Amino acid sequence: METDGEPDVCCITNDFSFAYDNAAFSDRVLQLRVKDSPIPLGQLTLTSGDASSSGMPQNCRTRSIHVSSAILAGRSAYFMKLFGPSGFKESMQKNVTLEVFPEEERPMILLLRFMFGGGHVLDSVTDPTEIKTLLMLADRFEVRACAEQCVRSLARLPLTLANSLFFLTLPESLQQTYGPLKKVVKSCSTFLVSNFKGLSQADHFEQLKTVPLPVMENLLKSDLMVEAEARVFEVFLAWIRYHYPADCRQERDEAVARLAPLIRFPFMPGEYLYDCAAKAPELDTPVGRDLINEALWYKAFSEERRQELAVTTMEHSRYRMRRYGHFVSFTFQFRLEQFLGLTLNGGSLQSPQFRVGAHEFDVKISRCSRANDAGTYAMFIGLWRVGSSKGTAECEFLVQTQPSGDFISPRGFVKGGDFPGPQQDWSFHDWLGIPWEEAIGPHSPYLQDGLMTIRADVLVLDPTYYNPKEGPTRLCK
Repeated sequence: METDGEPDVCCITNDFSFAYDNAAFSDRVLQLRVKDSPIPLGQLTLTSGDASSSGMPQNCRTRSIHVSSAILAGRSAYFMKLFGPSGFKESMQKNVTLEVFPEEERPMILLLRFMFGGGHVLDSVTDPTEIKTLLMLADRFEVRACAEQCVRSLARLPLTLANSLFFLTLPESLQQTYGPLKKVVKSCSTFLVSNFKGLSQADHFEQLKTVPLPVMENLLKSDLMVEAEARVFEVFLAWIRYHYPADCRQERDEAVARLAPLIRFPFMPGEYLYDCAAKAPELDTPVGRDLINEALWYKAFSEERRQELAVTTMEHSRYRMRRYGHFVSFTFQFRLEQFLGLTLNGGSLQSPQFRVGAHEFDVKISRCSRANDAGTYAMFIGLWRVGSSKGTAECEFLVQTQPSGDFISPRGFVKGGDFPGPQQDWSFHDWLGIPWEEAIGPHSPYLQDGLMTIRADVLVLDPTYYNPKEGPTRLCK
């Protein structure tokens, strides 16, 4: 349907797939020129007469596609302006040359096929990067129906660290144009804040450096869960050096002035402030020097004065602690035969030991009586400290469900308990909420091929702990 001379680009109602690249139903030839040299995304150049490969750069290859200008104009506001009755001389020319990067070739073909009514061609596109490229092309050529389908595909991606970083690097113009995409990006930003500890590790560190300035600003100002403020500072340094090389001094200083005050320098160890932060060239600015001096003065204050500053200082958050500690997500499995052994002989199952910061733990599982159902049994799970180290821990136990493979938390998060201390601070009776026989029976939702997969997420709260060797790099020297 058309309104006021504009094409209806919200939906594809007619299928003209038969006319795609069919000379009998075409009045134009689209020359898709793939070249390696940098060009603007989706740059169009128009030529008259028959296109020829003579004079074409050697680093290019061309693919000819027969198209109908009427169909393209009916699907795309861009092509309506180009081919419609506008009086432009280009509307009468036969050949159109479209130059694209190699990675844009397949998405551009998919976009053309979509405009000919083949909406189903997008069903096979599952790679997020390819969907992103297709979305950008659809937005460039104003094929809104295709762009909205791409947005729906992206919105269905699971909320993971990698996918969140991917969404947050989408152009701001796309986020503002498509409402559902803007909502997903907001969710990703919240997800990154709550998972900053995992983000700052080596697996995602390179991706984290690429996020735009507003995303980094939001991360730094949030109450992150991270092992130490030094890790936040190293992420900040890596981001600054990635976006602003040394020869971009003015732009770098402006970014430092905007972001550095969000780092909570007072909670860095004094040795780290002297040996690392103070020697970082990025902080050799009036703002940087003031922040270091402020942190050093803070360390001379009494505990009462520090608590007063944390409550009364409203203009910034540098005097308020984040959730410092060391986090580990440890996955292990028990076999059905091991559970059956508990049924017959009692005792307990013990996971391999794992380290969280400077501390070691293991997880124990046993059979216990159900409190509200006399004569029946359930599953007990608990986190055990190994050795005599001291600290405060928080933990959550998750189990993998079948057939989805997702991990669920039957009883939620266990808030901090000090150790040495009562072990029951980190344990659950009747953890799964079902009788023992159902938990290990043939129809159990938690057994796959005779194995139960369990994950323990453990956070040791320790603001003084920091081991730079566990991070991606030591950047400040």
